[in-house]
Amino acid sequence: VAASADIAVMYFSGHGIDVNGVNYLLPVDVKLVSDLDAEDEAVSLDRVMRMLEPAKRMRVVILDASRDNSFARSMRRSKGGATAGLARVEPANDDTFVVYSARPGTLSEEGAGDNSAFASALLKNLAIPRRDLRTAFGFARDDVVRATGGKQELLVVGAFGGTALALLPEKEPTRQIAVLPAQADPEQQQHFEAADRLGDFHRQSQRFHF
Repeated sequence: VAASADIAVMYFSGHGIDVNGVNYLLPVDVKLVSDLDAEDEAVSLDRVMRMLEPAKRMRVVILDASRDNSFARSMRRSKGGATAGLARVEPANDDTFVVYSARPGTLSEEGAGDNSAFASALLKNLAIPRRDLRTAFGFARDDVVRATGGKQELLVVGAFGGTALALLPEKEPTRQIAVLPAQADPEQQQHFEAADRLGDFHRQSQRFHF
């Protein structure tokens, strides 16, 4: 599937675990009695990255998976064992980067609302037309640091050239999505504008494979 896309993006939100330096993404029905079971019951990050390799211009792996979980505390461990959080991985290919919700070895905040601080920052910054991905993730990093009082900092790892590349290359013609009274409440107006931006993101993202 990735071979037909200019940009291939994988977003994972859930639990992940580092077993002897190898990152695994955990399915919802995983048991993990022992850390050795990760090879059979979980999906390695390396395998996910290989699946994205055929994309023509850019590969992006977004991991909202640096959360505390019971597996890291309760399962039997081999020599070296497993740790909370994810290990840092350097992509082998150019124009590929991995975005961690928290620095390797640290945990991310769950957040008080529907979304984590990391997810909220992505929604805010990735849906801006023509914004370069590196700039978008930079602003998202600043938002996460502010939202968590400095306890969490996202990390972008990878190798890519100097050509700007945005998920939303251009803004579609202006559309009127709602008619508000002339004296509309400013906060209500902001909600309508935010919904319009997210609509743009949804429509444009259909050009790529997620």
